Amino acid sequence: MKMENIKIRIYILSDSINLEECLKMALPIEGADCWIQTVHSGQQLKYDSESIVVIITSSMEEIEKNKIIAEECYRYYPVYIESFAEDCTIPDYITALWPAEESGDARTFRFKKLIKLITTEAYEWIYDTFLHTAIDHIPELVWFKDKKGAHVMVNQAFAQTVHKTREDVEGRGHYYIWDITPEEYSSGEYVCLESEEQVISAKRTLVFEEPVKTRDGMMHFITYKSPIFNKHNEVIGTVGVAHNVSDFSNMGIQLSLLIENIPFPLLICTAEWGLVQVNSYFQSVFKIDGALLASFDYKNWKSECLKPVSEKKRDETKHSVSQEFVFERKGIEFIYVVVEQEIRDYFFNSSGFFVLFHDVTIERNYERKILQAANTDPLTNLYNRRYFYEYVQKLSGKPVTLLYMDLDHFKEINDNFGHNRGDDVLRRTARYILEIFPNGIAFRLGGDEFAVLIEGIPEEEEIQEQCDSMVRSIKDMFRSEDSRFSVSIGMVSTDGKSMDIDELIHQGDEAMYSIKRKHHEEGR
Repeated sequence: MKMENIKIRIYILSDSINLEECLKMALPIEGADCWIQTVHSGQQLKYDSESIVVIITSSMEEIEKNKIIAEECYRYYPVYIESFAEDCTIPDYITALWPAEESGDARTFRFKKLIKLITTEAYEWIYDTFLHTAIDHIPELVWFKDKKGAHVMVNQAFAQTVHKTREDVEGRGHYYIWDITPEEYSSGEYVCLESEEQVISAKRTLVFEEPVKTRDGMMHFITYKSPIFNKHNEVIGTVGVAHNVSDFSNMGIQLSLLIENIPFPLLICTAEWGLVQVNSYFQSVFKIDGALLASFDYKNWKSECLKPVSEKKRDETKHSVSQEFVFERKGIEFIYVVVEQEIRDYFFNSSGFFVLFHDVTIERNYERKILQAANTDPLTNLYNRRYFYEYVQKLSGKPVTLLYMDLDHFKEINDNFGHNRGDDVLRRTARYILEIFPNGIAFRLGGDEFAVLIEGIPEEEEIQEQCDSMVRSIKDMFRSEDSRFSVSIGMVSTDGKSMDIDELIHQGDEAMYSIKRKHHEEGR
């Protein structure tokens, strides 16, 4: 790491020592910016709280007098130059002792060593500050251990987790720090003995999932442990980072309980649709046991077992797709709305899907019955006039053939034989229509009026034969009673372009009444 040079103020405090030129000959010195000045008294010294100050003097009195500098600046280094007697007492705070007489090269050598010492201490403090600041701002637990397992350094998160001060932790082992008994420690239960040994043996970073017993109870950690090497590539310790996933583990349990108790079939998949989790409702409804889950492929199962009965509905806001499917079980069809909801992470990347199955069989059956009641004639079970106009609009622009039918002299049947007989005639007429025109959609438009819609334009000979068969069937009902009873059938076709739907209905009606008038003129 490249750091800026350490700035050092060097004062030669003397009236007689001529050092300045000699020391300047040693400059520049790597890692240091040295400012050298000769002064004659301590009053000439200039520094502030961030200064690194070196005083070189042959006067112990001056050194004693300026001891206060150590309290007022960042670093203070006094250097004493003198000829020493054997019984001379040197104070502990003296940084270096230089002899009064030596060669210029020797003096320069001593000066460089002094500056190297000062820059090393300064850089050491900077690196240590950087390191502590970095690890103390990491929410995970961080620690450094020597090879024997003693904690050399820990961060604040570590100290807070074990309810001890950093000073109390450093230098101690696992059982003291985590408040476990020596017996628990020696047995290796809820401690990290094996993982530390694996890292030292592997000489690389390893990841572990470790339960740890603490004063606050069991904690669940994901730990990253790396070996620390000396310059000979020998392991001298380890560094560890532990991420506390206890809350996430509890959240996982809570999520599993939630999923299990949702009263709908539910499954969770990966972003590639691999199965992650299913609830028991899914297994029960779709008869998928635990053995099948091991190789369960949702996409394949969906295509093989579910039949789509509606179009897909995409919700771009919720990132979901819903669609109705039919699932058959023991010959009975069940209808499900299947919602595939994308799961997105904090950065809106797709991380999976949850799939919810909502059984709407009862609702759809009710809807079918309601629609059937609204669109069906209760007497004949044919579609009614309301649905006729709804259905005919769906055929707009398509080739279509319309058969308009009206029973001749039907009023006389009701008048002479009663309404029960008339109702029976209507029901039998409906049955004949369904039998004779199997490719058409039949309607009772009201009273004795019926209609058949056929998509496309059939062969004229074929459709005429069907109409003749219909007339014969109606006549056969009354042959023994009155031969006048018959049915008038008007037929009209369109290619969907030359005639609109309203015109088709109008012409069909006209064609039917034209036939009816003809029957009356013939005395039928």
